[in-house]
Amino acid sequence: MIAPYVDAEVAFAVRYHHQGLRFYPDEAFGIPVPMSASSVPNYRPGPYLGRAHEYCCNQKWYETAKRIRLIGTIRSGGRGRTAAL
Repeated sequence: MIAPYVDAEVAFAVRYHHQGLRFYPDEAFGIPVPMSASSVPNYRPGPYLGRAHEYCCNQKWYETAKRIRLIGTIRSGGRGRTAAL
C-alpha cells in the first residue's frame, strides 16, 4: 500500500516486518520472543511465515526490516526494550 510512495528498501522492510519477522525473536536487535509465542506453549508460526522469515534473512535490506520491527516493539510496550536507531 505504501510502496508507490517510499523507496524500495522501506517497502521491503515494512512488508516483511508485517509478515514473518514479527513472529521471531532476534537477540542481536534486542527483539524478544513475541507475546503470542511466549504465552502459548509450543507455539510455532505457520510455514508461510517461516518461509517469509527465511527469505527476509537472506536479503540485503534485512537490517532495515529488523529496525522497523524494533520500532514496533518499542511502540507497543516492548517489555522495557530501548532502541538506538
